[in-house]
Amino acid sequence: FNIYLAPSLSTQLTRLAGNKDRPFLEVPDRKAKLQALNEKRLLHYESLAELTIKVDALSPQNIIDTILLNLSSLSRES
Repeated sequence: FNIYLAPSLSTQLTRLAGNKDRPFLEVPDRKAKLQALNEKRLLHYESLAELTIKVDALSPQNIIDTILLNLSSLSRES
């Protein structure tokens, strides 16, 4: 079961601010690089996902709860 946790570009930039463990993103325009990566990868991520969760406004616990709720709904349908 594939779950795509979908952050906005703004959320990605905030979460990666100051992170030096991503050499691929050590470029002058990190925003443009992330945007290009998102455009390249988005269709693939969405096509594989059986559940997509927009995570921008969610806490980790809210994300877990959303996943569990969806999994519970799926098990009842089976």
